[in-house]
Amino acid sequence: MLETMLMPTEGENEEIFKAMISTSEGWLLVLSALNPQSALVRHPKVLTVTAALQSLTDPVQRRDLPVVFFLRLKDEDINLLAKFCALASSLESNIGQHDVDDRMTQLYSERGAAQTFCERFSKLEHTIRFLEAVSKDIVVVSDAQTLICEVNKRKKEKNTVTLKDVLDVNYWGELLGLIDLEEGTTQVQGSVMFANVARMCLTEEFAESQISVEDVTDFTEVDSESKGQSSTAHTAAEILCLLETKGLQQLTEACTYLIDRTKDPSIKEVDMLLSGVVNDEFLHRELKVISSFCGGFIPQETEKMLIN
Repeated sequence: MLETMLMPTEGENEEIFKAMISTSEGWLLVLSALNPQSALVRHPKVLTVTAALQSLTDPVQRRDLPVVFFLRLKDEDINLLAKFCALASSLESNIGQHDVDDRMTQLYSERGAAQTFCERFSKLEHTIRFLEAVSKDIVVVSDAQTLICEVNKRKKEKNTVTLKDVLDVNYWGELLGLIDLEEGTTQVQGSVMFANVARMCLTEEFAESQISVEDVTDFTEVDSESKGQSSTAHTAAEILCLLETKGLQQLTEACTYLIDRTKDPSIKEVDMLLSGVVNDEFLHRELKVISSFCGGFIPQETEKMLIN
């Protein structure tokens, strides 16, 4: 049976795991049949497989696997790999379910760390774009190009970077300052209402020096030419810190116009808050985001009034 089971003759361990998963029934039988006296333990394919499985069993070696490997693992793949590891480690046909469960927990944890990395990467890109958009013509993001270059450098390595790499405290470098600050605004960065509030907040803060921002929005190509000059500039972290404090506070206050039935905002105030909302579907989505942020319910009559 072993002779008919395909196995990469060379390559990375993740390719071996992929081949094992595709022929899982056969490998479960083979690994279940292993014992110290069996000739199977010296078969070249078995030696290749057991050596590869050691990289999943050993915590240090496991984190040397690429992030993309863990991202591609389905739940059923994790279950199979855990069984493979348990059988290869025990050399007994009967393995305890607790051993399999422990190994599954380890793999789920590593996959979760890989997913967290990708989510953080995505949020970071979105945060930089958001800061450039709301700062435009108000304040210069002095380190915008540096941050974009740092993001692009890591993006090029995204398919080969290991879990060990991204869990290193030094991995994010200059980007860490933004990551530490962005949690509060993340949930509302897609909100038109927050973008409007953010621009008001920045305008109030930098009213004495109306300045422009470098118009760099493409993460695949950095334009070195500045669109404007200014005597005043602030880092992305400084601008984000302002929005995390004053900006979110002003958004919370603005939310009361929509949630509190006793409030009676003027048409001008409502138009300002919802400037950029182009249709009813967009409005409904916007109100859903705001309602979630404020933790309150927007009265149906208010929504109807806004639609009309």
